[in-house]
Amino acid sequence: ALYSCMLRPDGGVLDDLIAYYLDEKWFRLVVNAGTADKDLAWIKEHAKQIGVAVVPRRDLAMVAVQGPKAREKATAPLPAEYRAPAAALGAFFAAPGDEWFIARTGYTGEDGVELLVEPAGAPALWEALLDAGATPAGLGARDTLRLEARLSLYGNDIDETTNPIEAGLAWTVKLDKADFVG
Repeated sequence: ALYSCMLRPDGGVLDDLIAYYLDEKWFRLVVNAGTADKDLAWIKEHAKQIGVAVVPRRDLAMVAVQGPKAREKATAPLPAEYRAPAAALGAFFAAPGDEWFIARTGYTGEDGVELLVEPAGAPALWEALLDAGATPAGLGARDTLRLEARLSLYGNDIDETTNPIEAGLAWTVKLDKADFVG
């Protein structure tokens, strides 16, 4: 997985996102929910130009478990066949399955596991995480963790009027790349 910025031609940040490389023909992008429609339109426009198919997965729910015991608590409720691959994940790797997508990005600056499931399975997953000792926290807690880790928050620190250099995210772009949007 790679954290990056999706840019406008003038360098403004359309969104920050995580791109997962799963194989030569399969990538998964996780964008901010609040900018998903705008992001998808931008992605489709550019994908058309290079003959890439875009398949939106709005049929998935994501539950993020963050903190020093995230892997322990997030793997406990998984079906048996997913526990070992999930526990073995290195930082910024994912384990796709038929009914699950398990990633380890720690996007809050803490160790973290993100679980993507079909929405019908999300309530049971939530209850199983609570049973495993996870403590619910809202977006305010996420924002505080990101602030403490000096990670940008879209709409607060970065937006279409800011570029990655101004936002301290120069490490997310490669300026000497051919045909670089932004």
